[in-house]
Amino acid sequence: MLRRTLLLGAAVAGLLGFAAIGSPVRAETHEMVMTNEIATTHWTAQAMEHYAAQLKERSGGRIVPKIYHAGTLLKDKEAVAALGTGAVHMVWPVSVQLESLAPKYGVVNLPFMITDELMLKPGAADEIAALLSKNVEDLGIQVMGLMRTADLIFLAKDKEIDQPRT
Repeated sequence: MLRRTLLLGAAVAGLLGFAAIGSPVRAETHEMVMTNEIATTHWTAQAMEHYAAQLKERSGGRIVPKIYHAGTLLKDKEAVAALGTGAVHMVWPVSVQLESLAPKYGVVNLPFMITDELMLKPGAADEIAALLSKNVEDLGIQVMGLMRTADLIFLAKDKEIDQPRT
């Protein structure tokens, strides 16, 4: 079964702060906590770093991303749950973690649902992200996009597995 990663993010409101009346208007900085379980050597970690740099640049330094890779702050499941608390602003989890928010997301994990051929069609990723976002919009969460990571690999240690265990 293929593993997919969804980019999740919460809308960041109130990014521009203004000084009190009578003082010159100034922009405040806001920390944006981003987390994942991705090893820092994986290419998607580099993509998150690039995204964070663009976010800081395009906001004129008002948004200061703070990235926690490799589960150093929270594991994906806890980070997804923390989106609603404000402790985390963006998570890049594997899609199976989204089922805790909306059980309908289980369909994304089926190997025949989102294929490479589908993802290559222009606009398909945006349409799927919009469809998935509808399932969590009442939570104030938005699926910002989809990213293909890797095939799921099953490993066992020094033992033949010839029947399922109960």
